[in-house]
Amino acid sequence: MGFITTTIYLYFLRNYSLPSSVKDLFSSTMQISSILIGFLITTLSILLSIEDKKIIQHLERLGSYNKLINYFIDATKWSFCLVTASSVGLLINFNIQQSWHYLAFATWLFVLTTTVSSCYRAFDIFASIIRS
Repeated sequence: MGFITTTIYLYFLRNYSLPSSVKDLFSSTMQISSILIGFLITTLSILLSIEDKKIIQHLERLGSYNKLINYFIDATKWSFCLVTASSVGLLINFNIQQSWHYLAFATWLFVLTTTVSSCYRAFDIFASIIRS
């Protein structure tokens, strides 16, 4: 998803200048990502503590439990990357147009989309487990 979104941006939208409010976008994303990291770690600890549930035992028998744990770890890593990318974005002055700004924004967009996708994957599976 990250690759597709970034490719669409680079192909169709790279010539559009970024609005002056892009710093607010980076700041908000950084704050949301920081909260998301805490939520992911909490969810992971809950997942690790419900080992006696039948669904968890079934996932372990299928060999999917470690994959699920890795999904949460990957989502947490991508969230850290998004916090970092957003922090760097706050340091860039997008008001003065530079030829490389579209590449910086494309990189941030890739990290954002990949983070959202990986978090969705982990939360969707976790919701299925909780429902069971």
